[in-house]
Amino acid sequence: NPAQYEIHIDIAALTESDPSHHSLSVRDSKGAIIRQTDISGQERFVSMSLSDVAAGIYYVEVTSDAGLRTMKKLAVLR
Repeated sequence: NPAQYEIHIDIAALTESDPSHHSLSVRDSKGAIIRQTDISGQERFVSMSLSDVAAGIYYVEVTSDAGLRTMKKLAVLR
């Protein structure tokens, strides 16, 4: 953090205790999902383009099928 055009996330630590299917979302400050992707249990890194996202504060959320959730703040700069 911060990011300009793309984020790269090492999700191994986030998914270590729960290797099931996960979802990664980027939310704006109002909570609306602006990007979302599914993550299989074998993936270690995830990349996501933010090239068409306006500068501002966003939140990256990783959620498992089991209901475990991790959220981090992300600043997009231009």
